[in-house]
Amino acid sequence: MKQFAIVAAAIIAFSPALASRADRAAQQAAEVQAGEAQLAKLTKGLVPGKPFTCAPTERWTGSQNISGVGILYELGGQRYLNRMDPVCAHFDSFTVPVIVSHGMTCRGDIVRFVDSSSHFPRGSCSLGDFIPYEKPKG
Repeated sequence: MKQFAIVAAAIIAFSPALASRADRAAQQAAEVQAGEAQLAKLTKGLVPGKPFTCAPTERWTGSQNISGVGILYELGGQRYLNRMDPVCAHFDSFTVPVIVSHGMTCRGDIVRFVDSSSHFPRGSCSLGDFIPYEKPKG
């Protein structure tokens, strides 16, 4: 009976942590879903191409953070998505990605995130493959 009481006390003690983990998972799923919807709007009329490992950074003309998904880069008239692990891709309008590169950025390179107003670091992540989004051929 004493063992049952100890197990019951442990379950009661850890249940808030388990509930908050479930809440975080639900928030993350909602963030990914919203990010995928934003990506669909930003790439409307375009189709994803074959992923590649490196992209020339000196010619990027812009980028947009898509929370729960990754970073959408612009190069000329084309768009390239760097899809990140959803755990890592928590962005808001005040988050700026900082990449130190020497002309090329590749899968596995580290991107740091800083707050645009305070300049305090907000974390870092490893980049994935670059997925081109282009107009359909034909």
